Amino acid sequence: MHLSEDDTRLFYKIFFRILDYVNEKKQVVPELGKMYGATELDPNLVAKVAQCLWENDSLIDSFLQESSDLDEEEAEILRGWKKHITGDFFIERHLKSGSAFIGENDQVFMVSGISEDLEEDFWGVDLPVLVTSTLIPFKGVIITDGLNARKNVFFGGGVKSMLKETYLKAKSEGRIIKSLDSDPENSSRAAARQKNTNGASARRAGKKKAAYTLKIYPRGRGREVYRVMNISPNSTLADLAESILAAFGFRQTYLFEFCMDNKAYSRNWSACIESESKDIHKKISTLNLSVGQKFLFHKDFADDWQFQITVQKIIEGEDVTYGVIKAKGEIEENLDYDYFDEW
Repeated sequence: MHLSEDDTRLFYKIFFRILDYVNEKKQVVPELGKMYGATELDPNLVAKVAQCLWENDSLIDSFLQESSDLDEEEAEILRGWKKHITGDFFIERHLKSGSAFIGENDQVFMVSGISEDLEEDFWGVDLPVLVTSTLIPFKGVIITDGLNARKNVFFGGGVKSMLKETYLKAKSEGRIIKSLDSDPENSSRAAARQKNTNGASARRAGKKKAAYTLKIYPRGRGREVYRVMNISPNSTLADLAESILAAFGFRQTYLFEFCMDNKAYSRNWSACIESESKDIHKKISTLNLSVGQKFLFHKDFADDWQFQITVQKIIEGEDVTYGVIKAKGEIEENLDYDYFDEW
C-alpha cells in the first residue's frame, strides 16, 4: 500500500518545506541548498537535516508561525508530525494493507509506503529486517519519512519465530496500530482494557465464544507436521488463511480457497469460499462450526497445498491466548517459480 500521486506530491511539498526551514535555521548542512523543487538530492545529507527536525520538533511550531506558506490542510498535517515515533523497528512482513513494523514493547504498526509499497524499497531483502525509521501520521495512515536506514543484521529462526508470534498475537488481540492520530501507548492500553472487558463480559455471560481451537496439518505429509492454534471468533477467513500460512512459515498469497465440505476441487461450488469472494471476509463466528468438524484450506492451486483443518474445541467464557499453541515438525514451501504475491 502506498499514497496516491497527489498525496505523494503533497507529502514531499510539506516535508521539503520544513526541512529547508530547519537547515536554514540550524545550518545543519549549509552546502545542501534548497531541497524543495530540487531535481537531485543526496539522501545522506537530507537524513541529517531530518534528524535535526525529529530531535527538535518544536521547529514545526516556529516554522508555522514565522514563514510558512502552507495552507490550513497542509499546516494541520505538519502539526500532526509532532506525534512522530523515531527508533529501531523490525519489518516483519509485507501485506497488501502495508508493512508490519515491530517496535518497542512489542508494538506493531501497519505502515504504508510513499510513492511505492515498502516491499519495493526492500525488494529482494529477506525478512525480518532491522531498520532505523521515523513513523509519521499522514491523512489517516502511517508512513515513514522515506529515509529508512537498514542495519546489516541477519536473524536466525528463533528471532523470526518470536517476531512472527508478536505480529500474530497483536493481530488476534486487535492491537495493530494503523494511525498515529491518537497516542499509540494509549491505543495499546485501550486495546488491553477492551480485551479485559470482553473477557469479563464473557465470564459473566458464560456462553460467549472466546476462541476456536483448530488442528491443522498438510495433507499427504502424514501426521508428523501439524499446528494447533486458537483463533478468535471475530477473525475472518482471510485472517485464518494468513495465520495458517504464517504458522507453517509459508509466503502470504492471495490465491486460495476454503472448502467447507472438506473436498478439494469440489463440485459443490456453494461449499467453496475463494480468496476473491466477499465471503472471505466473513467472521469465523458466522460459520456455525462444531467440534469435530473438518474443512480444507487449499493454497496455490499449481502447487496444490492442502491443509486439513479440524475443530478440536470451542472455548467459551475464558481468557485465551490466540495464535499457535502447539507445533510439531517443519515443512518447506516449493518456490521453484519466480513470482511474488501480496496478501
